[in-house]
Amino acid sequence: MAKTIYGPCMDGNVDFEMNELILHGIGNGMVGFNAYAHVVFTAPENLTCSVTATFIGRQVDINVDVHVLLKGNPVFNSTITEDGVVREYLNPAVSLDAGDTVSFAVGPHQQFGLHPGNTALEAVLDCYPD
Repeated sequence: MAKTIYGPCMDGNVDFEMNELILHGIGNGMVGFNAYAHVVFTAPENLTCSVTATFIGRQVDINVDVHVLLKGNPVFNSTITEDGVVREYLNPAVSLDAGDTVSFAVGPHQQFGLHPGNTALEAVLDCYPD
């Protein structure tokens, strides 16, 4: 996970915009596991939230899977296989109890070694108490 704070980074391989949060899952065949990068929101009290997420491919030859999980259950699953491709999720009314989670995840899409996977995440939760 990284965040660009000093300006954009565009070097012909990656193209990070200023202030973007970048996620990258890990496929490591030597260790024998796939690891997902997650950003997790935990409800501090009972809430109703509008949840939006935008995943943007930010690397040449990218190959990732992207997900949104509500309370641990997948509600959005997609892939990004081209630089600049955008995948969006919107749910206008999600009921969360205190301790429930909303998770935004990026994984290696069955790539079991070093691979292009830098993905920008823009997520907004607009919540009010129940």
